[in-house]
Amino acid sequence: MIGIAERLRVSTGTWERRRLAGFGRQECRPYNFFDWIAKHRERRHPWGLWCRLEVCATAGRCMALPLRKLLAAAGRCMASPLRYFLCVFLITQHAAIAGNIQPLVSEVQRLSSIGDHEAVVQMKFLHPELSQSARAMECFAFADQDLRNMKNAMAEFAGAERLAPTDVQIQTSLVYGLYGVGSHREALYRISRIIAKAPKDARARAIQALILQQMGTAKEAQTAMNEAEKLGMSIPVWEAKYNFAIGNLDQAGTIRVADAYLKAFPNDLQVRMFHGKAMRNAGKLAIAASDFQKVLKANPNHMSALTALADAYRIDGKIKQSVEYSERRLKLARTFQERRSTNRVIAETYEKVNNYAAAAEARERMIAGYVKRKECRDEWQMKDILACCRDLVALKRWKEAEERLNLVLMRYPESSEALEKRAQCYTNLNRLDEAIKDYSRLIEIHNDVAPWYRQRASLLKRVGRAKDAEKDLKQAKSVEASSPEDNP
Repeated sequence: MIGIAERLRVSTGTWERRRLAGFGRQECRPYNFFDWIAKHRERRHPWGLWCRLEVCATAGRCMALPLRKLLAAAGRCMASPLRYFLCVFLITQHAAIAGNIQPLVSEVQRLSSIGDHEAVVQMKFLHPELSQSARAMECFAFADQDLRNMKNAMAEFAGAERLAPTDVQIQTSLVYGLYGVGSHREALYRISRIIAKAPKDARARAIQALILQQMGTAKEAQTAMNEAEKLGMSIPVWEAKYNFAIGNLDQAGTIRVADAYLKAFPNDLQVRMFHGKAMRNAGKLAIAASDFQKVLKANPNHMSALTALADAYRIDGKIKQSVEYSERRLKLARTFQERRSTNRVIAETYEKVNNYAAAAEARERMIAGYVKRKECRDEWQMKDILACCRDLVALKRWKEAEERLNLVLMRYPESSEALEKRAQCYTNLNRLDEAIKDYSRLIEIHNDVAPWYRQRASLLKRVGRAKDAEKDLKQAKSVEASSPEDNP
């Protein structure tokens, strides 16, 4: 849990003698105040009650009774006025924060319920205080899982369980996450314990069926799925049934399940989104586009529907419509990650039809901040800059490409692609000596690439170094003879 104990963490880092309020004994050790609080969960001690209060707050339960008990216990254990004040201060601060985020939690749950997972992720970045809520963390995990960010999803499932360790729904969600990342044995162990505690939980039975299917026990898996269907065909059970049909490699069956799912919940936007994605995966792009259009008619700012519709049109070769919906999605972006991913999709769409001018414009929007700050801090930024440079080179905008490649080589001086592209820029800018230096650096890094020897030989001839050029040509022929498959 990332609660008040994390926000107000106090460490002394020294040996200190102190009196433990209410215990009447001395203790001498290095300690962290809030770590000590978390270890004392006695029912009647104020710090133990404080821990119980945090659990109630993050699980969304009423805090009135724990508050009263905590205040009474603080007075009963003869705490000093200062400690009593600290106790009351922490409680009121935490209660205020928990109360303030409740509307945000409700909004996250609403966005999750209509299948707008991209908007849920946006809320995660805009409101980090939502990490105090188990329900919000669960929604974040499902959103990241849908967007294939499995590492983030598992961290959020685990965080939700820490916030509400006794909540069966969240425990089941964690098991679904484990199933998604392939930890089938641990998932089966956990889901068996959940079913033992809640034998009529249809969702748990359906997830058990999916796990058993992946473990190769088809008969037991089918039995578990039949039991889940008898307990009630809720939305999670329908989704599990669809995934079950996929696991059986039954494409016709998956389409039947998706159609029946939509028929059962015709007005549910989350179900409509699910049906559209199922049709897109089955290659029925016209039906998928129709589903996403209906979602946007009901909610014009549905981010996931805009992205999915743009993707469907791109697969179908309808570039103009794809870019139109991607541009609409870009206008709703409020974080750097969203703007970056949307601009990348727009650029890749234009590159598909060799429209490098429009692609370069989108790529320039992606790297505008890096260029302004003249930095390339990590591999992600390097990939963005190199992708932009490919478009600029295709447009023969050598000077701009060279400036951006310099940013990459300041941080990654041995990047082969950046050196090769810059050498190409120098050649076309008639800066031959600098181009020769870049090709020489490339050959130092990888001495088995014949085209680099030939390019350097060509440049050496142009600057009047014919003997060196002849040596490079001989070396190129030798490399080609030794590894013809690598030097076509």
